[in-house]
Amino acid sequence: MKRAGEKLMRVGAFLGGTLVFLLLLCVGIVGVALLLVERASAAGMLRSVWSLAPTGLRLTAFTLSTAAAAVALSFPLAWALSTAIVFLRPRRLQRARSAVSGASAIPAVVFGYLGLTYFAPAIDSAWWGVTVTLILMSLMRHTLELTRIHERFYPAVEAAQSLGAYIYETMLHTVFPLARREYLTVALRMLARCMGEGVAILLVLSAYGGEDTLVTGILRAAGVTGEESNVGLVLLLAGLLTALVLLVNAVISLSLSGERRSGGMDEGEPGQRESEREERHGEEKTAQ
Repeated sequence: MKRAGEKLMRVGAFLGGTLVFLLLLCVGIVGVALLLVERASAAGMLRSVWSLAPTGLRLTAFTLSTAAAAVALSFPLAWALSTAIVFLRPRRLQRARSAVSGASAIPAVVFGYLGLTYFAPAIDSAWWGVTVTLILMSLMRHTLELTRIHERFYPAVEAAQSLGAYIYETMLHTVFPLARREYLTVALRMLARCMGEGVAILLVLSAYGGEDTLVTGILRAAGVTGEESNVGLVLLLAGLLTALVLLVNAVISLSLSGERRSGGMDEGEPGQRESEREERHGEEKTAQ
């Protein structure tokens, strides 16, 4: 328990420090850009950033919450599909995987059009409209990456089943402990991808009005949609989006480094070294 608390404190300190650094970097970049691009005074720059800050924070919350909800809802579905493909239908693995791979290659704008046509008229909330669209966009990609992970553990599952283990026992006691960090990495990568979706989500939000994510807000503020451009808002939203993506990538790097450290520790655990010494001792006694 003590080690787990210390590890949690280290992770929290790392994430907190990274977030503070990214936010300070974002503020600095926005400030310098406003001074150079708009040639504003320092006081005018501060007033401009302060006036845009509530909008940026609101769009950040909307972007992060919809992306996180989409990942949380699509992950169980993708896990169930990949489990069925790999462990329940191994003879049809290649055919099912090809179907999933083909579905994951559908352009995102197609899902945006489907959301605008079928979901937006039936869903009153812009938050749920964006979330459902992101679930559709991420489900097949999620399934494909989880299928690749589960394929690596199929020999262990097959061996466990041959010894009489049920599939759920093997999944709980073998696959989950070995793949938990890879699950986290896949989910975080999908979170970053959902936060970066632009044109497809812009299609969906056009049915609601008044709501935006960070990316669609950048598109509108840059004048892509024909509206009046706002350089300050573009720089602020781009800085916030960059900070979010860098933070997610920092967590991914932390997860991968922890996986490498745990792998190295597993190879050198005292119990394992002791068993190896006993095995060598037994071989020496047999030889004598």
